Amino acid sequence: MWALFAGFAAADTILHLEYAASLSQVPIGEVSVRVHLTEEAGDQPGRYEIAGSARSIGLWETFQRWRAEYSASGAIADGAPVPSSYRLLQSTPRKTRDVRVANTQLHEIKNGRQREPRSPPPGLDVLAAFFVRPDCAATDAGMALHTGRYPYRLTRRAWAESGIDDASAERADDCLLSLLDVEDGDRYRLRLQLVELAGWRVPRALVVRVPFAARLVLRDWRVETGSR
Repeated sequence: MWALFAGFAAADTILHLEYAASLSQVPIGEVSVRVHLTEEAGDQPGRYEIAGSARSIGLWETFQRWRAEYSASGAIADGAPVPSSYRLLQSTPRKTRDVRVANTQLHEIKNGRQREPRSPPPGLDVLAAFFVRPDCAATDAGMALHTGRYPYRLTRRAWAESGIDDASAERADDCLLSLLDVEDGDRYRLRLQLVELAGWRVPRALVVRVPFAARLVLRDWRVETGSR
């Protein structure tokens, strides 16, 4: 389902990515992501490790202080991510929630109280979906993904739906998407733009209509490459 990319990707690549988050052009957050990618070699699968953090800033920090740490890891086989672990730790002044997915089990601790382990939602976790070989074509038939607790389905929309009449816009690095919240049925409109860094694609910008425009934009990056 996941398309292979043109061009050469280094055997070992570490991407240091810095994003700026805004709502209606008002800065609300900062997001850091470190992506360590090891290319497949012969019969040996590749590997990925993702880690990062996010925080609220500005006026949003005053009214809705929020912190998050996250990580994910797994293999890369036939150009596709095969997750083995995922974690999302979120905190506000009133609440903390620690969600972990490992060994096909979802573990959750809310405000220090651990809940019974259960099966995680189907599909890829959001970190693997957006930072390990993302491709707009992968969403043509719909793609299941989750945040640990909540299941979603991502499907590509035609550019004609947006009123943009441009055949060249139907590219693998720029797509309109529909995000379905599987549990409550809500749908959100997204635009995902990708950029290639050292042979790997990552999000350059993500715009979500909620109904105001929430944006996540890549503002700085650094690349390390080497051999296995």
